[in-house]
Amino acid sequence: LLDLPTKSTLQTNLLKEQMALTLLNELLAILPDKIDQPQPPLTDNKNLWFSKERPQLRKKANIERYIEQQLENVITLPAIAKHFGLSVSSLQRYFKHTYKLTITEYIRQQRLDKAKIAITIKGLSISEAGYQAGYNHVSNFTSAFKKQFGITPANLLKLHQLDKTIDRKRN
Repeated sequence: LLDLPTKSTLQTNLLKEQMALTLLNELLAILPDKIDQPQPPLTDNKNLWFSKERPQLRKKANIERYIEQQLENVITLPAIAKHFGLSVSSLQRYFKHTYKLTITEYIRQQRLDKAKIAITIKGLSISEAGYQAGYNHVSNFTSAFKKQFGITPANLLKLHQLDKTIDRKRN
């Protein structure tokens, strides 16, 4: 297949298709032999640890729901770990494995998403949205917001107001 000319002609395309189907046919012929063979047990301790993880943690939705309920409050890693009956380090490993983010990064993302909605849809001021997102200083909120979304809250608000103005003119 790799040695065929790159120029796309009907003959070349048909030849590629024939070769692909032949290869697929040969692989399907081998498949029943491979299915009946027992699979080796897991030897990777990390995968074994996660496969034995507590049932309530296997579902990402439970973690997401808990964090969502706690976003308005100060959330600490020990409190989350205690809620799920784990050590802080076990929770952090599980979370990083599942989300590819630390818990702190995930919480920051969620709070900034809520702040974005508060500014554009609910009409909160930037400082109010920042405070609700857990920032005591507007400058810190603005920096985190820009890092997350690539735009400052003030510029987002201007764009949103511009969009609303354009929509009103169309109607």
